[in-house]
Amino acid sequence: MSKTYKIVKIQGLTEDLFRMVGPFAMDRKVIRELDGYPILADENMTWFIAIKDNEVVSFAAIKQLSGGTVEFTNSYTTPEFRGNGIHRKLFNERLKWCMRNKVKVITATCREASLAIFMENGFNVLKEFKTWTKVQKWL
Repeated sequence: MSKTYKIVKIQGLTEDLFRMVGPFAMDRKVIRELDGYPILADENMTWFIAIKDNEVVSFAAIKQLSGGTVEFTNSYTTPEFRGNGIHRKLFNERLKWCMRNKVKVITATCREASLAIFMENGFNVLKEFKTWTKVQKWL
């Protein structure tokens, strides 16, 4: 499988965002995989979307909070594209965005499958839940 894909960045609520991410937000399999947590969007979010052959294969978002804090949210890669480094690429794009925008603190609530990448990048565990872990990193 070719690893050639492009990354699109979308700020806020746009028609492109709804067209690209909306189908995932309404997909019962995706919602079940996310333990029933919805994919939410608002004006304070920046989305990084990986596209291959005009098809969305992965996305990840940042939500700007107050006081120089952001939260990494809404990360998903389609099953057939997992293991190809797309999630890592989107993770790194979010980190670069945080550095360029002088973010002070990054928080996230991640699942076991993505906890390792947070730990590799200097995040600290704040709290462990049944299937989720709250992490944080000071920049």
